Amino acid sequence: MKKLFFAFLIVFSAFSAFAQNTGLSLQSGDLPQFKWATPIEHEFGKIPQGIPATTTFEFENTGKSELILSNVKASCGCTTPDYSKEPIQPGKKGFIKATYNAAGMGVFHKSITVTSNVSEQPVVLTIKGEVVANENKATDTPAEPAKVQPVTEKVVQSSAPVASSSSSVGALKVSKTINILFGNGSSTVSAADGKALEGIINEMKTNKDAQVILNGYASKTGKAAVNKKLSEQRAEAVKSRLIKGGVDASRISVQSYGDSGATGNSESDRRVEVLLMQ
Repeated sequence: MKKLFFAFLIVFSAFSAFAQNTGLSLQSGDLPQFKWATPIEHEFGKIPQGIPATTTFEFENTGKSELILSNVKASCGCTTPDYSKEPIQPGKKGFIKATYNAAGMGVFHKSITVTSNVSEQPVVLTIKGEVVANENKATDTPAEPAKVQPVTEKVVQSSAPVASSSSSVGALKVSKTINILFGNGSSTVSAADGKALEGIINEMKTNKDAQVILNGYASKTGKAAVNKKLSEQRAEAVKSRLIKGGVDASRISVQSYGDSGATGNSESDRRVEVLLMQ
């Protein structure tokens, strides 16, 4: 009887081990999976200094459960990441966007580390290129007659060229310049750029005499009249963000240049130039 009992115990243990192993295998098969629609290394080539460059890495979840990006971190403060915040369901697509500020000249090679529930091993995305002198910087934003927008006559006359650090409005001078980038045909401020505007808002709260100039631009894609309107909508969108953050509208000047300041780089041409005057 004892022999029969021990034989049964051995068979039961073997069966349990087999079931457990099979269960683990099934769990592994149910994991989410990355399928990258774009290369995980992006070469910008040569980009002009002071004009941020952006690229988007796209992927599809080809697994059987939802894919969650728990952390996306750039290797330095010069690169700002944005990514899909909601879980990506099986068969659906997600993105990771990286914007390099192009503040310093020279060759750059930066990484973006992506942590997810796909694996304990993170995925490392790479952006690289070379920042060169911006030859169009002094002529990107030519002075326009005040009759275009009489309300901003003083700003237009005193801020040409607006990209110069010596630009001034009365006794105020440019103390900081940032570029807010937009998608093709879009006038929506991204979450990442919204955070960049928080720095401008905080400085304006600290210095009650500070003012801000918003210069809207568009790429040469499409008709000039449409681009002019789109550049105005983009500048107004940034203005709304500043007002929502507590900046009085009387301290904000808006100008739209359409595609007149386009450099040929569609991604960087779709922007609003934010000039903090102190």
